[in-house]
Amino acid sequence: MVLSIEAERQAPSRWEAYTENGRERSGLDVIEWAQRGAALGADELLIISVDMEGTRKGFDCELARGK
Repeated sequence: MVLSIEAERQAPSRWEAYTENGRERSGLDVIEWAQRGAALGADELLIISVDMEGTRKGFDCELARGK
């Protein structure tokens, strides 16, 4: 099972998970949500940075590292 998370940076080293294709705030911390998803059976994570999407600047490496 793959858990897809859309994330937006809120502060240095802090991201919030979004819903509705990155339009609605969830109030959930991305790292906590990923850990909860893994505990519920997700084998893979697809993490999309709302901040970097469509910018042609590459991946959000800090988000991918969880830092």
